[in-house]
Amino acid sequence: MTFRADDGGFQNRKISQVAIETKSWTQQISRGGGNHTPIFAFNSLTVSFILTQNGHVFFSMIGKDNGKTGELTGYRPLGDIAFDVKKLGSPLSAHTVGGGTVYEFFNEVFLVKSGHIQSFGEVECKQIRTFASSKWYKNVVMTMTEGFCDIHSVHPYL
Repeated sequence: MTFRADDGGFQNRKISQVAIETKSWTQQISRGGGNHTPIFAFNSLTVSFILTQNGHVFFSMIGKDNGKTGELTGYRPLGDIAFDVKKLGSPLSAHTVGGGTVYEFFNEVFLVKSGHIQSFGEVECKQIRTFASSKWYKNVVMTMTEGFCDIHSVHPYL
């Protein structure tokens, strides 16, 4: 790879292609049967997640599928777990951490790992921090509230 003197300079380029194909989330997750309406979605570098209106979590791997790099595999349910979305509402944010996901609702934070949902407590968080690229804090979730900070280790303990 070679570098030129003007590599960091201003360049006027157009984005000509944003997506190759558009797929409906509802169609993707309804293939397995049932009526599922997506209310929240997020992804990591390798997995895409969808939370439905009835509280079920679906996931799809991003990677090689039928020889195509970057394609999503079919969405599958993440075990038999479900959130009580009627009580909790829609998530405010979601993060990935060491083999699991963290969901922040208005007044409760949950860890989903190994087919289980674990609550981090019924408190309104000001900020949730995961350390996905850290060497020392990779499997840690930090929840900060008005008066204190909780540090949760999620490594192999579930």
